[in-house]
Amino acid sequence: MSAIISLQDRGIVEIAGADATKFLHNLVTNDIAKLVPGEARFCALLAPQGKILVDFLVFVEGDGETRRYLLDCPSSLEPDLLRRLGMYKLRAAVSVTSKSDELAAFCVLGEARPHIPALAIGRDPRSETLGWRLIAARGATAEDASDDYEAARIAAGVPQGGVDFAYGATFPHEANMDLLAGTKHRNLARKRVTP
Repeated sequence: MSAIISLQDRGIVEIAGADATKFLHNLVTNDIAKLVPGEARFCALLAPQGKILVDFLVFVEGDGETRRYLLDCPSSLEPDLLRRLGMYKLRAAVSVTSKSDELAAFCVLGEARPHIPALAIGRDPRSETLGWRLIAARGATAEDASDDYEAARIAAGVPQGGVDFAYGATFPHEANMDLLAGTKHRNLARKRVTP
């Protein structure tokens, strides 16, 4: 069995409520309405000019009005993400809450689905070589093998925001989101992040 790797630089944000699906689907770069438990989607929240403010993986739990979404985001950007989502909330029946004190992000490199207790789990949608992403209780047994994850991420050509591109200054196609998440770009990409 592959090692469970703790991703200590990640935070968890929960979006719940009757309007959670519509609220999130209308704000991010990927199709949230068709997301099902056991999957993850790679998304971003964009500035009005179309540049990436924060990118994250989205998981869903439950069905219908009991659906709640868990966003695996950079912990350094979690306060800003909470603030921005709160601004968009208006009168929507939705709550936006940090769950980073109780939940954490982990990954398991490899093909086989890990059989470990997790609240949410799905293949990393950005590259098959990045294995599985999961959200579990903080303090779950895991290794600090972040160097292994970083090596796999770089080999797969998956850029990390704040390291390989600057948040607030990069368009999605420049960070390969059109290749990694299926977002559309109509013109020729003049620059990209490459391994």
